[in-house]
Amino acid sequence: MRTAGIMIQLFRLIGLSAISLIILAVFAAVSLKNEMLYAAMGKTTNLAEVARSTALTFHEMATRGEIDDASAQSLAKSAIRGMRYDEGEYYFIYDGQGNELVHGTKPEREGKNFINEVDAKGYAYIPDMIRLARTGGGHIFYWFPKPGSETPLRKVSSVIGVEPWGWMISTGVYLDDIDAQFWGALRDFALIGGFSIVFVSIIAFLISQSIAKPVRALAAVTARIGSGQYDVDVPATERTDEIGVLAGAIRVLRDEAKAAERLRTEQERFNRVLRTIGAGNAVLFHSVEEEELVVSMCREIVETGGYRMAWIGLVEHDEAKTIRPVAVAGHDEGYLSLARMTWADEPRGRGPTGIAIRSGQPQVNDCTEVDSTMRFWRNSVLERGYRSSISLPMKGARGVLGCLTIYASEPGAFSTVETVSLLVDLANNLAFGIRATRERRRREEMERQLNQAQKMEALGQLAGSVAHDFNNLLGAILGFAGFIVEDTGGDDPTRHHAERIIAAGQRGKTLIGQILSFARRGDLRRECFSMTELVDETRALLAATIPTTTQVTFSGQVEPMPVVGDRDQLQQVLINLCINAHDALEGQPGQVKISVAPTIGRGDAFTRLARGESDNPVEADNVWVDASGTAHVAVGSFDPALSHVSLTVSDDGCGMESLVLQHIFTPFFTTKNKGYGTGLGLSMVHGAVLAHRGALVVESRVGSGTTIEVVLPVSDESDGESVIDTSVIGSSLSPTGGRLLLVDDDPNFGDMLLTALERRGFEVSPFSDPLSAIVGLRRHRDDWDAVVADQIMPHMTGVDFIRAVRAECPDLPCILCSGYAEDNLDDESLKDAGIFALLRKPVDINELMEILSRAVAERGRAGKVGE
Repeated sequence: MRTAGIMIQLFRLIGLSAISLIILAVFAAVSLKNEMLYAAMGKTTNLAEVARSTALTFHEMATRGEIDDASAQSLAKSAIRGMRYDEGEYYFIYDGQGNELVHGTKPEREGKNFINEVDAKGYAYIPDMIRLARTGGGHIFYWFPKPGSETPLRKVSSVIGVEPWGWMISTGVYLDDIDAQFWGALRDFALIGGFSIVFVSIIAFLISQSIAKPVRALAAVTARIGSGQYDVDVPATERTDEIGVLAGAIRVLRDEAKAAERLRTEQERFNRVLRTIGAGNAVLFHSVEEEELVVSMCREIVETGGYRMAWIGLVEHDEAKTIRPVAVAGHDEGYLSLARMTWADEPRGRGPTGIAIRSGQPQVNDCTEVDSTMRFWRNSVLERGYRSSISLPMKGARGVLGCLTIYASEPGAFSTVETVSLLVDLANNLAFGIRATRERRRREEMERQLNQAQKMEALGQLAGSVAHDFNNLLGAILGFAGFIVEDTGGDDPTRHHAERIIAAGQRGKTLIGQILSFARRGDLRRECFSMTELVDETRALLAATIPTTTQVTFSGQVEPMPVVGDRDQLQQVLINLCINAHDALEGQPGQVKISVAPTIGRGDAFTRLARGESDNPVEADNVWVDASGTAHVAVGSFDPALSHVSLTVSDDGCGMESLVLQHIFTPFFTTKNKGYGTGLGLSMVHGAVLAHRGALVVESRVGSGTTIEVVLPVSDESDGESVIDTSVIGSSLSPTGGRLLLVDDDPNFGDMLLTALERRGFEVSPFSDPLSAIVGLRRHRDDWDAVVADQIMPHMTGVDFIRAVRAECPDLPCILCSGYAEDNLDDESLKDAGIFALLRKPVDINELMEILSRAVAERGRAGKVGE
């Protein structure tokens, strides 16, 4: 193949160059036009960003509270409405519904909705602008007339959003200016010529490749930085020209913005913690009860601090080492019941809360997605939006009380040392607050118990004094009424009235006994007897006391079930419980069940008794209600190591609510109608059972009835102590007559005894003063067969008087009568004083006669032996 000559090659090269020049000229012109368009678009982007920054400045002023939000929006609109560039170019603003809020040159458009407006080509451009603003911004091409003209021209506008207010800000340039510049450039290319065209084209191409492209890249990076994307890479930083300088400046801007954002985030988190601490301290200051304290603390942490969820759990020292939730606030959504956390060293105890309790140190979970301690609960936690958490042990003087756990909806909410330190202080203050409320509650309870003990002490002293005087009155009343019964026939109305007086006196005697029992001042006769036999003996009394409309049933063990105590007093306990059970039926047919059985000793009540949590001396305010609505109370003492017997009385009556149950053992407290109850029945039961070192367990539910269980220690039959038998001595003894020395300072009771003794054949010398009686004794030393003396008298007690009598007449039998509950007369003191028998007022005349008959007879037998 023949090679062309140089010229041909040159022409070919020139032709190719010319073609290339033409192509390059056209390409350069088009590139220039595009570059101008890109520059215009970049310019409008920057200008729109300026307007957006202006709006955000006013929004930040409103956020800081310098102005309100409405004023901030108004000021922003005014500022943007007046902004101009390039000899009259303007801005316009739309909201999310297409309402035009600002138009720089056509204020008449403001306040109108243009969501459906179309340009000259039928294009509805407003919705697309709003969409671009919501998705980060962009550019829209459309047709719109210039200010002062009605002819639509092609225009490109940059769109950007103001998120806090839902605005769309836009500004643009008309493309006819760019078109005009494009055709002018073509004319210049034609005039300059091919070489110039080639040169300019080459230069333009090189410029476009070396400058425009990196500028566009840097503009895109700047826009991303402006939108908060601080992790973007900045290109062209390695260049040494102006582009490199610009790239370096943008990189510095990015780093500064990133640091400022980090600082702002940390400051916001710190402010959140400070708000939480302030609200928590207010809760600590104002809360009185523990429940109020923990519930209010969790609520303030969520509401004031803005955290996702907060809960407080207390440490249980049970076998499972349970963490018992006592308060929760925020978005729990069943998480705590699902989590079932523990502080034991096992899988469910190796989360932040369990570790915090075991170690006593705060545990921070910066990111739930990767934290290894959250793997057991990760899915449940992430579903509820817990992205980070902190578990704060609440330390007390004796160890960790529990844990305060806070969850946040963003990672790293508790990453700074300052945040952790402040929240640790809050948890320690909370622990102190819990201890303080518990101590305050304990002091209040101790003060209440002390006041109650002082009240009962004063009441007991009053009861003892009243009993002494009242027993003298009752003794006289019963004695004189008995004389009337003896002196009248069976059909005499006077006899009937006297019998009514005796019945009323016996009820008064029982009432005095109850007063002394609940005050724990009555005599406690210790003897060993069978509870089963006691219940059997009481059946007849109950049959005579309780109407037949109430069915009384008995069940239980056949074995004796021995106990040591006062048989009469415990029998009165059973009678009082049955009467209360009958009264609970409110006159309707019903059932009262009585049972005797070995004590099982299970359940919450016996757990509390064994721990000593229910040893309340009088009032049973240790009341709790279970899930079924049944109210419970337990008082007294219970030793699980000993055997016990339970005497249980239950009814199907009206039942009692917890508020009533708190006061059932309070003296004179009654729910019965006026005139139908003294309020001493259960007080006597309470005093008697606790005097026997026993316990009372009560459960009641409104509408379902009440069950009262009397728990007493079982005896091994060696605990009983012998007592002087002051009951019926024997029906074979009869009055023998004799001369008696009677000493009693109460005229009514003394006259009654004098009459009774004389009516039964005794010759009686009455004295009201023990000193005078001693003088009378000495005058007729050998004429006396027996002495009957009162315990409480002027100048000396009955015991001292009898000691003086025995010193004069060692073989003279002396009988002591006492109506005072504080005489502290036990078997040993009676024996030391040489007292033949002790009788409690009001004295049973028949019992006195039997004792006197025995005393006179025994002295007579002793005299014959001496002869």
